[in-house]
Amino acid sequence: MLRLKLGWSLSVVVLHLVCDASLNWTHSCTTRLPWSSESHTAVFDGVSAVYVIGGQNETHFQDTVLRYTLKPGVTEPTAQLHFIGQSLRVVSGAAVVDDDHLLYFGGYLPGDEYSSAIYRIPIAAPANWSLINRLPRPQTGCALAWDTFDRVAYLFGGYSGRRSYSDQVLRYDADNNRLHVVARMPGGGRTSAAALFHPPTNAIFLFGGFANVSWRNEILRYTPNGLVTTLDVVLPYGLEYPCAALLNGGAYIFGGGNLIYFSLTTHRVQLLAEGIRREQSLLRYACVAIPAVHRMFVLGGRSKAAGGVSDEIFSIELHDPAAN
Repeated sequence: MLRLKLGWSLSVVVLHLVCDASLNWTHSCTTRLPWSSESHTAVFDGVSAVYVIGGQNETHFQDTVLRYTLKPGVTEPTAQLHFIGQSLRVVSGAAVVDDDHLLYFGGYLPGDEYSSAIYRIPIAAPANWSLINRLPRPQTGCALAWDTFDRVAYLFGGYSGRRSYSDQVLRYDADNNRLHVVARMPGGGRTSAAALFHPPTNAIFLFGGFANVSWRNEILRYTPNGLVTTLDVVLPYGLEYPCAALLNGGAYIFGGGNLIYFSLTTHRVQLLAEGIRREQSLLRYACVAIPAVHRMFVLGGRSKAAGGVSDEIFSIELHDPAAN
C-alpha cells in the first residue's frame, strides 16, 4: 500500500486487488477495504471505474470516495481513495455517475438524521460537494435506475424512519435539474430494492425491497407511460439488500446469499446458486455489477452471524444460465 500525503484533507491510497479464482461462483480478493465498512454506496461508470462513497463502522461515519479502475482485459482493479472532508459524512444514499461528476441522492447522517439533499460531486475534485436540489422528503435506501441516453435518474421508494416507507417513483432530469413524482408503487412503500433499466424497452424492473418486518419477493415493472405493475412471477426468496446486473438477455439478482436469473423477455425466474457466502450472510454491503467482466463485486457489509463489520471484497462470476 502506497500513501501519498497531499494536504490536511486529501490523501491517495493505491490498492491492488488480487482475486482467487479457484471457487466456482465467488472469487475472494486478498486485498481488503482500507477499513471495515457498511452502508456505503457503490456505482459503476459503465466504462472502467467503480466509485464507493461513504460508509460506517459502528458509530463512525466515513467521509471518503474510493475509485476502482479496471484496465482492458484485466479483472483485478486498482483503487484510489480520496478523503473529502468531515462535513460531508453521509451513508446509504443512492448514486450515479453522470459524465465527469457523481450525483448523490438522500442518505443518512450522523445524529439520527435523514437527508433530502441531492449533491453534485466533481470526480476531479471530490471534496467539492454542491447541493443542487432536494428530494420531496428526507430518506435513505432509494433504488436508482439510470437512463444514460436521456440523463434521467428514476428513484424508487426509500425510508424516512419510524417505519415510514415511501411508495413514490421519482424522476430526476439531470439536463435541467428538475425532480418530480411520476408514479406510485402498488403494494405500498419499500426501501433497499434493486432497480434495473432495460434500454430496448425503456422499462425499469424493480426487485424485492424491505418493508415493515420482511424482505419482499415481488418484481415490479415501470414503463415510460408512468405505469407501475406487479408481475405474475416472484423471486424464490425475499432477497436481503439485492443488487442487479443486465447481462445475457436478462437480469442477475444477488442478495441474501442467493443468485437468481430473470429473463426480461419471457419473465422466467431461475435460481442459479444458493448459499453464496451463507456463513457470512452480509447486510448493508455495497454491490456493483460490471457486465464486461461478467462479475458482481461485493464490498464490506455487516455479518449476521458474527455481528461485526467486514472489510472483505469478493466477486461473483455471472455464468450463462443456459450452462446451468
